[in-house]
Parts: sequence; structure tokens; C-alpha cells
Amino acid sequence: MHVLRLSGPGSLPFILGHVRKAPKKVQARHFYYSIFLKKVADSRSSIDTLLWVYFKAPHSYTGEDVVELHIHGSLKIADELMKLAIAEGFLLAEAGEFTKRAYLKGKLSITQAQAVDALIRSNSEYARRNALHILEQRASLGFEDLQEALLKVLAQLETAIEFPEEDEAYLQGQRKKIYNNYALSLSKIRECFESLLKNYALGRTLEAGLQVLLVGPDNAGKSTLLNTILHEERSLVSAESGTTRDYICESVVWDGLPIKFFDTAGIRDNSKALENSKALENQGIAKTFSLFSRADSILILYALDANLESDSLETWLAKLKVFLENVLSSKPPAMNKQAQDVFTDLENKRVDMAGPNKQRLPYLFFLNKRDLPQKTSENEIAKMIKPLLLDLGIQFSGTLSLLQEPLKSEALVRESLLASLALRGGDDDGGGQAYDEMALALLNERQAYVCRKIVAMLSEVGVLLAEYQSEELVVEELRLASDFFDELNLKTDDESVLDALFKNFCIGK
Repeated sequence: MHVLRLSGPGSLPFILGHVRKAPKKVQARHFYYSIFLKKVADSRSSIDTLLWVYFKAPHSYTGEDVVELHIHGSLKIADELMKLAIAEGFLLAEAGEFTKRAYLKGKLSITQAQAVDALIRSNSEYARRNALHILEQRASLGFEDLQEALLKVLAQLETAIEFPEEDEAYLQGQRKKIYNNYALSLSKIRECFESLLKNYALGRTLEAGLQVLLVGPDNAGKSTLLNTILHEERSLVSAESGTTRDYICESVVWDGLPIKFFDTAGIRDNSKALENSKALENQGIAKTFSLFSRADSILILYALDANLESDSLETWLAKLKVFLENVLSSKPPAMNKQAQDVFTDLENKRVDMAGPNKQRLPYLFFLNKRDLPQKTSENEIAKMIKPLLLDLGIQFSGTLSLLQEPLKSEALVRESLLASLALRGGDDDGGGQAYDEMALALLNERQAYVCRKIVAMLSEVGVLLAEYQSEELVVEELRLASDFFDELNLKTDDESVLDALFKNFCIGK
């Protein structure tokens, strides 16, 4: 099915002039079923049977008379109808033109208009909810209130400049106290913008999808875990070491959050064994380490050995410590020259898409193969490794039995990963920013750019106030900051400004 939207005073006459048995009185917001006709010579031939609905101005999306035609999904039919409309004076809509008209008619604020585009482009539940709340005016980014607070401080400073003799507080030597009050007011404004920017940065990560590396020694169960998460045999699994030579990337959606899992080549915890391993395996390990800087989260999988007891447990713990130190270094241990060249080349070519301020979630550590027979209890083993993990800043997330209990193991991985993102609420103990699913975020990079400028200028004003510089100098900086607020609120009918704003919208909106 296609939907053709006509906006403007000629919309209703157009449809009434082309349907058989047109109603004498059209009821707004009521669907009509009609045969659409085209004039050929002295007769009229039918093009399609369709549903159409009329929205009377100003109670329409654009604020103008609007007619929507719901036609069959043939491109030929759609083409015929558009040709007829153009022949009768209609113009093809440009990108975002319907939303632009809605803004010019006062149906939407500029922030709501941007929310429309953000909603269409949303790829995560967080982005969808954020845009919808702003569009429906259930929430506001508060730009106008923040500007009003800034202008209040600006007015007080301008008064002090224009009427110094009436400012008794200054005459009494209280300038320091007054400047501190100004600084406090402006710091609150700056903190609001910093919060919006942090939420925007996190929202961009969620929109693109978390990138999660499955890391561990060979035969730790990484490929089995990926297959368990996907519910299909995507990775080859074998008892032979080094089966995975190159990384495999697959995506899932958990709680509305896109997540990309990377099954990587097993990392040998013995440098001598690594030097002697196969060339392809070496290159696979080099690629694994090249992914570290791109990852949002690193999930470490380490297998329990069978029949661990006091003597063998000590050796096992020593191997685990060496392995974890290699992982945390984010650089591969000793390897042959060919593999080292691969790693160096990948590092030189790598572009960190998240930028220099990327905040990684905590490392998550899982023990695997707890179904193997043990002479030492699972709880005792976990108790012994927790101090080691704590010292290294790694979070112990539990033990898995991927072969015996795949669904339970998947649920544990899922809950641990989402909890590390604070999707379940609470604070992020890892020192990064916790994810608040109800927190508001900026809608696009344009808003983020302007907000960064405002934060920078307010920081400069804070320095001037701390140094008790002249009111004139502080006022000049605040006026510049206020100009940036005007860009955020964007109350303008300048065509060039609006064209730049709406050019990235889709044609239908």
C-alpha cells in the first residue's frame, strides 16, 4: 500500500474532482472508499479503488487542508496519481516539507520538529522514547527556562553597570559575595547542559548498539556462548584448540537495545605456546586485541579444569592471573613477527568511532564448564578468584554451564550485561555514567554542538567571576552565550536557516 499526502487549499478540490460519486458534504477525519478516475479525451477511466481522508485546516499535521490517499501498492498507480496532481498545480514535497509547514503554521515548536526526525531515525528504545516524549510535549529539554535563568543574571550585571551609585551592596564591599551568587546560578545552568550532553553521548552509543567482545583462552566456550545467545549454530565448535581464527560478529536486541557480539580467537596464556602456534591463529589473536579499543564491554570467559584440587588449583589460578593481565594490557603477548605486523597495521588503520571520551562498561568475568567434575566446590573456587578480580578491577558475574544449562547461562549473561549498563536501575559502580532510561537527551548533533559551545562559554564566565573581573567583561561573554541559546530555540522564518535544518528529513515528512 502507498499513502499520498496532499497539503494546501487545492487538496480537497483535487480529490473531489477525481472520484466517482463524490460526497456533497465531506466530513473531516472520516475515511471514504472511492474509485479514482482519470480524464481521457471526453471520458474518464478508473485508475484505482482507494481510501481517502480529509483533514480540515487548522486541525491537520501541517495546519493546512490535507488529504491523504491510501492506494494499492503499485508504483504505476502512485506515479499516475502524482502526475495528475503535478499537472493540476501541485509541487513534489521536498525533504521535511510537511514538518516545515507545521512549524511555520505554529503546529510544532522547532524542538518538536527535530523530535519528528529523531523519532523516524531511532534505532533503540531509548531514542524512540526520548523523541516521542519531546514530540508529545510530555517532556522538555528546557532550553527556554535555562535561557531565562541566564538572562536574569545578565540583567543584574547590566543594572550594576548602569546604576553603580544605586548598588549599595557594592558600596559596602560585598562584590565577592554577589559574584559568588552569580557563579552559583551559572554553574547550575552549565550542569544542566552537561547532563544533556552526557545523555546524548550515551544515547548515541545505544543507538549504534553496544559492541561486546567475547574474550577468553582457546576452548573456553566463547563460540558456544555466541551460539547460545543467537539460538543457532553460527560459530563452529570443536574440542580442537584454535578453531576460531577470525572474529565473528552477530547482533541481537535485548530490552530494546541493539548489541553486537564478537566471537574472537582464543588468547593463549603462554607466550611460548603462542610463538609456536599456527600463523593464522596468531593473526586471529592480533585481530582480537585490535578490537579492544572499539568495545563498549568485554566479557571474559574462562574455563574450569576438571578435578581441580589444592595443588592444581594453585597452578590454575596462576595461569588465570597471567591471562587476565594480558587482557587488561589490551596488547597481545609475544607472538611471531607476521602476527605482530598484523596487529600494528590494524592499530594504525583503526578509527575509534566513539571518540576519545569513550567510557567502557566494567569487564565481566564468567567461569564456564561448571558441569565438569570438581574436587573443589564451585563456591570455594569463586571465593578464591574474587580478590584477584577485585585487584584488577574486573567484575565477577557468575559461573556458566553452556552445554547442560544453556538457557540459564544465557539469562545470567543477559542480566549481568544489562545490569552493568544500569538498565535495571541503581548506580554504576564502575565509575562511568549510569544509564537512566527516563533521562532526556539531545535530539541531534546540531543541538549537541551548540550546547558544547554554551558549556565552554559558561566555563569561561565562571573563571572571570572567580577572578572578580569587571562586570563589563562578564556581560560581554554572557551576551555571546545568550546568542547560542537563540540558535537552540531557533525562532525564525529565514528560509535558508530552515532549509538547512530540514534538509536531512525524509521526503514523506
